[in-house]
Amino acid sequence: MIKVRNEIIPFREGITVADVFREIGETIHPTTLVTLNGKVIPYTKLHHWVLSDGDELRLLPIISGG
Repeated sequence: MIKVRNEIIPFREGITVADVFREIGETIHPTTLVTLNGKVIPYTKLHHWVLSDGDELRLLPIISGG
């Protein structure tokens, strides 16, 4: 299983970070931080980063103001 937000996605061999967010209908923007087990994953690697069973993903939108 892969946990993302309050959802559980079934683990399958070769699933990537981008695959998981596509499955839950979430668009990842370059200004959104994605963490895997508490560590930031670079935006450029989301389509290639293969997950392991039990991983936990989070989206952290960057908010700025003035």
